[in-house]
Amino acid sequence: MKDVFASSVEYEKRGWSVIPVQKNGKIPIIEWKKYQEERADAPLLDIWFSDTDCNIGIVTGKISGITVIDIDGDLGNESMAKQKWNPPPTYTVKTPNGWHLYYQYHPGYKQGAGILPGIDIRNDGGFVVAPPSVINELHYEVIKDIEFSILPPVASLFGPGSHQKTKNVHNPTWVQKLLAEGTLEGNPGRNDTATRLAGYFRNKNVGIEETHQILTEFAHKCSPPMDLRELRATVESVYHYAIDVQNAKVTDEPSFEKIGNAYVYRWPDYGVVFSVDEVQGAKDGYHCEIEINAFPPGLAPISHGPAKFNLSATRTRSELARHLSKMIPLDWERMIDAVSKKTIILEREGEPFLDVSLLQETSQEQRWIASPFVFENQISVLFGDGATGKSLTALAILLSLETGYPFYPIEPTKKMRGLYLDWESDELEFVHRYRSILRGSEYKENPHCAYYRCTTTLKEMTRALIRKITQEKIDFVVIDSAVPACGSNPESAESVIAFLNSVRSLGVSTLILAHVPKNAVDPNKPFGSGFFDFIPRSLIRVQKHQEAGEDSLRLGFFHTKSNSGPLRKPFGVEVLFMHDTIKFVDREITDIPELAQKLSLKARIRLALFKGPHTVKELSEELGSSEATIRMALNRYVLDFEKNEEGQWFLRQKGG
Repeated sequence: MKDVFASSVEYEKRGWSVIPVQKNGKIPIIEWKKYQEERADAPLLDIWFSDTDCNIGIVTGKISGITVIDIDGDLGNESMAKQKWNPPPTYTVKTPNGWHLYYQYHPGYKQGAGILPGIDIRNDGGFVVAPPSVINELHYEVIKDIEFSILPPVASLFGPGSHQKTKNVHNPTWVQKLLAEGTLEGNPGRNDTATRLAGYFRNKNVGIEETHQILTEFAHKCSPPMDLRELRATVESVYHYAIDVQNAKVTDEPSFEKIGNAYVYRWPDYGVVFSVDEVQGAKDGYHCEIEINAFPPGLAPISHGPAKFNLSATRTRSELARHLSKMIPLDWERMIDAVSKKTIILEREGEPFLDVSLLQETSQEQRWIASPFVFENQISVLFGDGATGKSLTALAILLSLETGYPFYPIEPTKKMRGLYLDWESDELEFVHRYRSILRGSEYKENPHCAYYRCTTTLKEMTRALIRKITQEKIDFVVIDSAVPACGSNPESAESVIAFLNSVRSLGVSTLILAHVPKNAVDPNKPFGSGFFDFIPRSLIRVQKHQEAGEDSLRLGFFHTKSNSGPLRKPFGVEVLFMHDTIKFVDREITDIPELAQKLSLKARIRLALFKGPHTVKELSEELGSSEATIRMALNRYVLDFEKNEEGQWFLRQKGG
């Protein structure tokens, strides 16, 4: 808009600091903090305004020599009438909802302070939208084009104590913490937290524009950052409903989302959030754990729960509504009724069936995210004897997926946010391993690594874990290790099925660490019920060789089961321990003869056949076992080995 560009040049010539503001709005479209200390020159204004459809802003305060009194509509007019307030005549701009009175810069007037209801200050640290900007087809226009007047001392214009009363308000700890750190999505939520903050500042009589500016930094610090358009809508909603929200009847339906297993309902206009979790059907109805947070604009916030609640009991609903009404007189009965009915309907309906014809196919090979350790959205198991480097391997894989950097001799195919659930060690040992692996690599940053020391079974933790996994966007979990995570009787099919169902309910890719049963008939299966072998999609056995006094550990990995394509070729890794560093080096399994000799005959045959087809005689000579023993093993494991027409044996699933 050429008139905006021309105005920006005119304002710049007057010595004012000018910034671009979003079209039909009040939000700066640049990072404008620097322009509180330096003015944009004409070439930069040309870039901003000549070809861009936007509004124009003027940075107030010392940089432009301007202090503005912002009179906001009916509320500001009412304050002027009650206080018999008569500001000095000056340069005046009509806004879509009031007036901006421009004065010569006065440092005694503090930015954003609500001197009177509906009357705010724009000074150091602030800005105003300026003519010829337009919002909702309403124009900013100069209605009194005269010299800027000089402001008298604050007390003489507004009365003793009026300004000082609000300018020194000390934000409570929770406000300071949120402004400094932001919040996570869903914790309890960026919108809910922004509503609470906006209600706090509205209650302190801070103007809407100042509140938006204060919360902009909060929005940037959220994880992920909150969209500024979303922030603007939230702040405007708070100020719009601030006058008599406690007396309003709730007629609209709440917004709804599912976070893990929790149902979350929001009425943003009223600052109310319901969270319903742990829903279970019983003879007398649906029982749950309910939590209610309310921070209505202009009122003190309240919090109820988490508390046990029967969604189906009319009497229980009424009692809760009466309890909440004693704290804030909102239309609780209507909201509780809506939440209860909606939750019961959702529980009865369950999750919808998937129409497979609408889903896009992904190849089995593409779904390996750290082959052969982690298969996407499935359960994989790494098992072996004690002290075989399973935990070190799992941590290195987690770091590889977090960063995309190969801390282990594998290539991660994508980045994933990980979580390490530890039943065997503690955070001190974990941190030492974490730091040692970093020191042994060339990776220079300090990657994210979520850790949790577990003291109860996975089944007991599942609901809380799902909530945290959803909030923090975790998509890969290490479980160290299977037996304590499973709990009592890991050799029971019932116990193991319940444990693995809990793992599946997490909804993420999972690597479970497990041990080998002592004196097992088949050492290529983990300890416990056969379901530890049946349900996971991939099993990898690790074996080690380490001489006494050596500062290295040689590991061999053997892919013993794959439901998702061919088995991977056995491979070796050497773990080097050097001065508080841990380094992983790729090794061929044949470079570790001690491991090759310690393998079961079946594994040794597999290793030989990875090189190519062999006759029984060739296998006997290479492996040092009799032909009869070799032939017996080949015929026993018919799912693994097959003979061709030339009498040579080969692997059914060779893999890579």
